[in-house]
Amino acid sequence: MYPRISLFLIVLGVFLASTARAECPVGDLDDNCRVNSEDIRIFAEQWLGGESLAANFDGSSNVDLPDYAMLAENWLERGIPLRINEFMASNNSIYEDPDNPGEYSDWIEIYNAGDETIDMSGMYITDNLENPTQWQIPSGVSLASGAYVVILADLLDYQGTYALHTNFKLGAGGEQLGLFHSNGTTEIDSVDFDQIEQYTDISYGLDANDALRFFGIPTPGAQNNDAYLGLVADTTFSRDRGFYDTSFSVELDCETPGADIYYSLDFSKPDQVTGTPYTGPISVTETTCLRAMAFKPGWKPTNVDTHTYIFLDNVMVQDTAQAVARGFPDPWYHLYYTYLDYGDVSPSDYEVQFYNPEWRALVPDEATLKAVLKDIPTMSIVVDMDDAFDRDTGFYVNSWLYGVEWEREASVEYFDAAGNEDFQVNCGIRAQGNQNRRPYRGQKHSMRIRFKNDYGPTKLRYPIFKDSPVDTFDSLTLRGGCNDGWAIYGTRVASYTRDKWGHETMHEMGLTAPYGNFVHLYINGLYWGLYNPMERPDAPFYSEHMGGDEDKWEANNAGLPIGDDTPADLVVWNTVLGFFPVSMTTISDSEYDQVSEWLDMPAFCDYLLVYYYGGCGDWGSYNFYAAAMQGE
Repeated sequence: MYPRISLFLIVLGVFLASTARAECPVGDLDDNCRVNSEDIRIFAEQWLGGESLAANFDGSSNVDLPDYAMLAENWLERGIPLRINEFMASNNSIYEDPDNPGEYSDWIEIYNAGDETIDMSGMYITDNLENPTQWQIPSGVSLASGAYVVILADLLDYQGTYALHTNFKLGAGGEQLGLFHSNGTTEIDSVDFDQIEQYTDISYGLDANDALRFFGIPTPGAQNNDAYLGLVADTTFSRDRGFYDTSFSVELDCETPGADIYYSLDFSKPDQVTGTPYTGPISVTETTCLRAMAFKPGWKPTNVDTHTYIFLDNVMVQDTAQAVARGFPDPWYHLYYTYLDYGDVSPSDYEVQFYNPEWRALVPDEATLKAVLKDIPTMSIVVDMDDAFDRDTGFYVNSWLYGVEWEREASVEYFDAAGNEDFQVNCGIRAQGNQNRRPYRGQKHSMRIRFKNDYGPTKLRYPIFKDSPVDTFDSLTLRGGCNDGWAIYGTRVASYTRDKWGHETMHEMGLTAPYGNFVHLYINGLYWGLYNPMERPDAPFYSEHMGGDEDKWEANNAGLPIGDDTPADLVVWNTVLGFFPVSMTTISDSEYDQVSEWLDMPAFCDYLLVYYYGGCGDWGSYNFYAAAMQGE
């Protein structure tokens, strides 16, 4: 664990004072604060021109040799010696916000490499080089020679007591950073990391040779040291995830010379402490979840690669004994559930009743059953057993508990029997829903997958929903079919299609609604049932489908804010609600017109038609989403 930066290790060398502004060097003709070959080209175009030309540095009657000598004197000089020295796009525990204790935000470190104090007043910092004036440094901020300033990229946009706060965040998936002159056009320094994914609590910046490197021990406000020597190449598996009928062996490899591979078969993260050193082919004789990582001293290790190999012969006879042999608990112990004095234990439910007489009447032979399990895509969740099923820490057995503190690291794989579809992503996973979360309702819970830099990529980039116009997702909801499935209320009637029908009908009516499909889901190699992966209609969803910056969208779930929003952030929603007092039973034409300025009335009416026609009874106070783009 890296040490946390103390609350009071504040911006070093920054003070509020009046100093002379450093300008770009004489000879800089293309306004990039550097004298280089592009300036020579411009100078040649203006050779022997009149006194009004930019290349007439000495103010004489024309551009001549003395002007060329002045340019040559500053050859390769940089004007304002400020550097974007280090930054972190996913700060989980390294640098604590000195103005907001307990908060850990993205940060940018600027270094003054010159020998004079530089007045930074009015300069700009941006994460989009095409928008150089995105955020302006306040008046009175100066940086001493050899000093550093750490600026927090946290969307808060203010000058705090101890730190500066920008109006943007950094994208851990890769983007740009730029520092611009107060004229709003001259670039002082920039870093383009658009194709370079960033990692949680690992910084990126300049080493002693001014080369961009990752730093395993970040140093905000101090000199950069101990850069990674390189990145270990990803592990490769000789057999791909999928369905198998006979035993085989898997060989692991890594292209980085000198790298050591560690693997696990117990669903855990195979690090150098808990993993098994790879020494030769691994035999696979039954359903197996194989995970691997590669390490090399001084290098950044790989992420966890996971491949699930499914033997349907195992699935056909899956029962509690088989589950316990694989490390699953029976029964499920969890924290005390006070509702109805339910207690701290629930029965497990692992058996696949493919040979139940009612099933046999529908699907009489094993070959047909196996074909059914291959007929739609497969999704495999692999998660450390304690993170899912431990009494005190397991998110699944404590499914009624909410929040990021009950989110756990996992792997999700998606594949079909033909091998045409395939991805694996490390992600966060937590329980999802309302009634479905409660242990007395059953053991099949809905879940939500979160794509965050804490675990892997910040977005899933894959066309998982074939009819959807988007293929980029911040999260996915895995619906277990609470009110429309076999597992809840002891029902014998289930279609699993009501919610999906509602969404598809809304699509046909030209409305914005989530897309989804169906999968057979496995958790740590056990068949878990039919699930409905779908989009979650939050701010990123509306940004992807309807355009605009997701930070400008407000979205709510039955009137409750989603994500980092608070009730006060639901500006449009609260305004619309203000038109409808609780006692209101009728509305005048003028009131209707006023509401229509805020509410898309035709879309709202179409939405009501779908819900009324579908006979939705659990609705009104629950089970709806609403969204609006602020300022539109």
